[in-house]
Amino acid sequence: MSKTTSRRSPRYSLRTEGREVVLSCKTDTWLGEEGTERHFAIRGRYVYEVSPETGKGRQVCDRLSGSGSTLMWSNDDTLIDCIRYEAQACLREEEKDAQKRGWY
Repeated sequence: MSKTTSRRSPRYSLRTEGREVVLSCKTDTWLGEEGTERHFAIRGRYVYEVSPETGKGRQVCDRLSGSGSTLMWSNDDTLIDCIRYEAQACLREEEKDAQKRGWY
């Protein structure tokens, strides 16, 4: 009998729209509330979160947060790979915090 492991349902999805990467939240996490879409683009070497309505952006920090070290894009990765890595880092940090607090 083979050992099976249960997979967690996806908490977010990523897609490209032109030169932007869109992160869609499937559940409430530190990335955003369920149904939230976040748009990311590169300006120079910096990653920005862009408002689809206004086109204005703000610089994003590590783990896709609003504070900390500014997130810079490396030519070695695609933008979608960069956003995926930072989203996973954010969720790992969220899980560590929940464990410290005894939430699970």
